[in-house]
Amino acid sequence: MKLNILLFIATALMAVACKHVECPNIQTPIELPEVAKVEVVVIEGHLHGTYGFHQTADAKGQKYMRRFHRFIFEKGPDGSMILSSTSEQHLFAVGGIGEHDPKINNDSELSKKIAIAYGFWVEYYDAQGNQITDKVLGGDHSKRLQHFFTVSDTHPTFDGDKNEVDKYKESADFITYIYCDTDPLSARIKDGAKVVGSTNPIGYKGYLGFSVPRSECSLHITLCDLTSIGKLSSGSPYRYYQIPTQGEKLVELTIPVTIFAHGYEAVEHYELENMTESDMKYLNSIAHAYGITQKEALDEILIRLHDDSEHTDSGYWF
Repeated sequence: MKLNILLFIATALMAVACKHVECPNIQTPIELPEVAKVEVVVIEGHLHGTYGFHQTADAKGQKYMRRFHRFIFEKGPDGSMILSSTSEQHLFAVGGIGEHDPKINNDSELSKKIAIAYGFWVEYYDAQGNQITDKVLGGDHSKRLQHFFTVSDTHPTFDGDKNEVDKYKESADFITYIYCDTDPLSARIKDGAKVVGSTNPIGYKGYLGFSVPRSECSLHITLCDLTSIGKLSSGSPYRYYQIPTQGEKLVELTIPVTIFAHGYEAVEHYELENMTESDMKYLNSIAHAYGITQKEALDEILIRLHDDSEHTDSGYWF
């Protein structure tokens, strides 16, 4: 009888403690299906509210400053995921911390941190080319896995400001990532899917903004198994940059990134001979990033500027 009472008291104390402390999850670690390839789709877009990311279509004739990107990772000789020779090798983007512009970003709070949003989708494939994203990230796995987004090797471009880069060099400052995951995983928010990204972040889909124009970095996407510690830290989900040391890293992807200009930059004049100093700076930033001439850079700007495509519901949505 006395032993039963002691056991009851001990159990009650543990229950109370677990309400305030994240007790270790004693489930066995996740065994992923065999992943042969990972695709990361990155698209420059705009927001219809906090979670309403929508692709901004490429202008007709755009050759270099394209908004749609696909990075393909395959297993290297040592088993790590490396960019395939058939993949894009570098993300050229724009960034900056912008003031609210309703034509670009409908969410005034987020636009204070994100001038231009880039949507990210992370898709998994087996050796036969079958998409297995739901098998990797869905079901019970969704409660135990999380992608983290961090940066390293931050430095200015040839025309960048080192002091500005150093000011924002930490991942929490250099990038902002918003988890836009849903239940079910692959359903669209646009079609009414429940948003769970703020309470159960997975990182299958979300959007990211870069804080520092004229800078470069290595962007790391890391899939972690948090089975042993749970997905909460002090009662809240881990932030996109908070990779816990106890988490098991299952997949690590790296994309080289150049943020060649501010997302709101433009030219005042449309002929090379009439360019202002700021026009030429913008033009040279584009030319240097893509390895093209000033004339080709100006043509790319004008193609975007004169694009008269109407905004439609087509394209990628969360």
